[in-house]
Amino acid sequence: MEELFKKVFNNKFIRKLIFRYVSKPNGYKYEEIHSLNWICSNGYFGLAYDKLKFNKHQLTERFGMLHLFELLTQMDSPSASQFLKYLLTEYDFECGVCSEDDHQNKIKEKRNQFFTCLPSLDYMTENCSLEDILLIESVIPNDLLSNVTSTEALDKAPYNLNPSNRHSIVKHLLKNRNEGCSFRILINSMAMNDLELLKYIIEENQENFNEIVTFNSKYIGLSPSSSSSSSSSMEFESPENIIEKCIINLNMELLEYVLMEFPKFGFNFNNLNWFAMIEHSIKSLKSQNQTSTTLFNSESQVNNNNNKVLIMIKYIIENKITLKERELLSIRIKNLEMVLNSFLYCLMNSLIDILDYLINQSKLITLPIDKHQLSQCPNYLLFFSISFQSLVFCHQNGIPIWEYIPNNISIDSLESFKYIKEHDDISEKFPSIEISCTDLESVKYIFENFNSSMDLDGILIECAAIGDVSTLIYLSQVVDRNNFTEELAQVALKEKKLDVIRFLHLDLAIEIDLTYLLMVASASNDTDAVMMIFQDFKLDPSLITQEVLNACCLKSEGLELFKYLYSICPQKKKPIVPISILNECIKLKLWNTIDWLIDNIFNNNNNNNNNNNNNNNNNNNNNNNNNNNNNNNDINNNSKVINYGISNLRIVKKLISNGFTFSKVSFNNCYENVKVLEYIHNHFPKQECTTNAIDLACRFDCYNSVKFLLDNRNEGYDMAFQFCLTRGWFEIIELLTSTQRYKDLHKPFKPLKQPLYFEQIDQIIFTNSSMMLSIVIDQNGGGADNGGNNIKLPITGQQIINAIKNSGHLSIFSQLLNISKNVTPSILGQCLIISLSYNRPHFINYLRNKLSI
Repeated sequence: MEELFKKVFNNKFIRKLIFRYVSKPNGYKYEEIHSLNWICSNGYFGLAYDKLKFNKHQLTERFGMLHLFELLTQMDSPSASQFLKYLLTEYDFECGVCSEDDHQNKIKEKRNQFFTCLPSLDYMTENCSLEDILLIESVIPNDLLSNVTSTEALDKAPYNLNPSNRHSIVKHLLKNRNEGCSFRILINSMAMNDLELLKYIIEENQENFNEIVTFNSKYIGLSPSSSSSSSSSMEFESPENIIEKCIINLNMELLEYVLMEFPKFGFNFNNLNWFAMIEHSIKSLKSQNQTSTTLFNSESQVNNNNNKVLIMIKYIIENKITLKERELLSIRIKNLEMVLNSFLYCLMNSLIDILDYLINQSKLITLPIDKHQLSQCPNYLLFFSISFQSLVFCHQNGIPIWEYIPNNISIDSLESFKYIKEHDDISEKFPSIEISCTDLESVKYIFENFNSSMDLDGILIECAAIGDVSTLIYLSQVVDRNNFTEELAQVALKEKKLDVIRFLHLDLAIEIDLTYLLMVASASNDTDAVMMIFQDFKLDPSLITQEVLNACCLKSEGLELFKYLYSICPQKKKPIVPISILNECIKLKLWNTIDWLIDNIFNNNNNNNNNNNNNNNNNNNNNNNNNNNNNNNDINNNSKVINYGISNLRIVKKLISNGFTFSKVSFNNCYENVKVLEYIHNHFPKQECTTNAIDLACRFDCYNSVKFLLDNRNEGYDMAFQFCLTRGWFEIIELLTSTQRYKDLHKPFKPLKQPLYFEQIDQIIFTNSSMMLSIVIDQNGGGADNGGNNIKLPITGQQIINAIKNSGHLSIFSQLLNISKNVTPSILGQCLIISLSYNRPHFINYLRNKLSI
C-alpha cells in the first residue's frame, strides 16, 4: 500500500490532478466549521461526532431536533451509525449543572424527548441497519417509541438498498413490534424486485392481511372475488401499476407469483389490458439497459435483459392474450397504437429477436403496416435514425421502412450505408440518406464515393464537440472552407475542446467573436480557455468588462480566474467592483473570495496605491508588479453596508475593521452563529434588528442564538412559537415559555386567534409530532397540569381522517379524538372505514375496541 502511495504521488501529473479536485477555493478549514446545521445537512456525521465529543467549544449550536431529523434520514453510512450510538449512549444533551443522579435522569428524559418527538423508526428503516434499530429500542422505552411509530416503519423497510438490512429489519419488525404493516409493503417489495422478501411477508402476515380483507368485505362491501377492475375503496396501487412493477423489473417469476397470490387479497387482474403490458415490457429495457451500462460486462447484461423481455412477451401473448383476441378486429383496432408503438421502439433500438417474434411467430403485428396509422404513434416523431441490424431485418422481411420515415433518416454506421448502396431495390427508394459517422475512416470513404450523401454540417459540429481535430483537418482540405463557421468554435468551447478552437482561429483564420468567447469561458470558469484567448489570440485586456469579472467572482471555484483577469486589466481601465458583488459573495458564502476582495479592493488602507505583487504562474511565469489603484474611492464608509447574514466570525471581524456596518436584514439573518450575533451586538450598541431575528433563529432550530437574543435584545418575536410547533423544536418552545420575560417578548404582528395555535394543527399532523399536538392542547389549558385533556377544540372530520392517512400515528389520532367536540359512533365508523382503506392495523384494533366490534 505504501509503495502504491509513493507511485501515485511521485507522478507529477496525477499529484497535480488530485490536488486540483481535492482543494476547493472557498472550502472550510476544520477549526472554521462551527455550524451543526451545515455539518448535518451535508451528511458529515463523522465530523459531527468528532466536534461534539472533542471540540464542542468550536460549535455555536446545541444538538437540536433539526440535526436529529437530518441524521435519521441519512442512516446509510457507518459514520451516521457511529453518531447515533454516541447520542444514545454518551451525549449529555447539555442538561445543566445538577447532582449526578438528577443529571442522569435529565439526560435520559432529554434523550427520550428527542427520539420520540419525531417518528424515528419511520424515518430510519429504509436507510439504517438492524443494529441501529436495536440500539434505539434498547434505549428508548417501548411505550414512548410506540407512540411515534406507525405502519410506515415496516412499509418503507423494503426500500432499504442493502438486501441484508432489508430482510433483517423486516423480519425483526414483523416479529417484535405491534404496529404492523399495510399492503403497501407488498408493493414496495415488488418495486425493489425482491421476490424472497415478498414471499416471506405474505407467509408471515397472511392472517392479518386476510383479516383486513374480511373487514373490508364486511364494512366496505369489497369481496376478494369481486369482479371490479380495481379496489376502489382500498388504498392500493391500481392492478395495472402492480403488474407494471413486475414487468419493469423483468422478473418473470415475480410476475407469476403476483398473479397467483394477490387475488387472494382482493386484487383483480381479470380486466387488465395486456397489450399495454407488452408495450411497458419493451419500454422497460431503456431504464434497465441504462443501469447495465454502469456495470462491468454491460453488453452481455444488455443481451440478457433483451432475452428477459422476449420471455415476458411470450408469456403474456401465450397465456394472457387469447388467439381470438389477437384475431378479433375490434380488439386489434383498439390496441393498434400500442402495438405499432412497440414495433417502432423495437425498430429504433435494434430489438431484432422481439421484432421477429411479434411479426413472424406470434403474428401480433401483421404486414403491411399502414403509414397513416403508424404516424399517429408517439414514437413516430422520435424515429430519426436506423441501425444496420434493423435495416437488414426490414429489408429481409419486406417491410418498406423507406416509406415510413417521417423526415430524412440518418444512418449511424458505414456498414448500413454500404448495405443500402449495394441493394438497388432499396437505394432508390430512400428519399435522402444522411450519414452521421464522424470517424476519419468513414468520412473519407463517404466523401470519396458518395459526396452528396454527407450531412457535412452535422459531421463538422459533431467533430467540434468531441474534439476530433484530425477529421476537421481532412475536411478543411477537401471541402469549401466557408463551411467552417464561428458556430463550431462555440460548440467546441461548450465541450472544452480548446484544440479545435485553436485550429479554427489560428490555422483556418476563422473570424471568432473573442469577446463573446471570453464571456462564455468566464461563465463556465474555464481558466485554460480564458488564458488561450488572451495569450494565444492576443485579445485586448481592456475589453474585460465588469460583467465578465462578476461571472467569475460569484462562482465557488472562480477566485483564481477572477484574480487573473483583474491582474491583467489595464490600470487606468480596471472595472469597478461594487459593494453589491461583495454582498452577493456573502450570500453565497464564498469566504476565500470575500477575503481577497476585502484585502485588495475594500481595504481601508488601500484607498490610494496598493502595491500588490501577483505572482501569476499562468502568465509565462513572470512576476507582474501591478499597482492596483483602487477605483473604488467613491465608496465611503456610509455606503459600506452588508445586507446578508454572515456565519463566519473571522470575516465579520475583518469587515468591521475595514469600516463596514450591518443592516437590519443582515443582523436578522446572522442566526447561524451566536458568536457573530454577540460580536456585532457588542461592537455596535445601537445595531437595529426586528422580530425576524428571533423568528428566523427559531425557524432553523438555533437554540443558542434564540437564547442570546432573548437575553440581550428587546425587539421580541412574532412567529417563533408557530415555527417551532410545525417543525418539532420542543427545546426552544420550553425556552420561550421558561420565564415571564421571555413570554412578554412575544409581540405578535396580528392578534392571536382562539383557540391558540389551532392553525398549526394541520402541519403538526403532517409532520407526525404527537408532542407538538400535546403542547397545543396545553397552551389551550388542556394539559396534564390543568387536569388532563378536559378541553374541546373544533377539530374537523378531515383533520381526524388526515391523522389516519398522512401520519398513521395512533397517539396523534387518539389525542384528536379526545379533544374533538363532536365524536359520534358514525364518525368512528367512518374512521374505521378509512383505517381499513389505508390498511392501518393498529387503528383498526383501536377502533374495534371503541365500537365494541
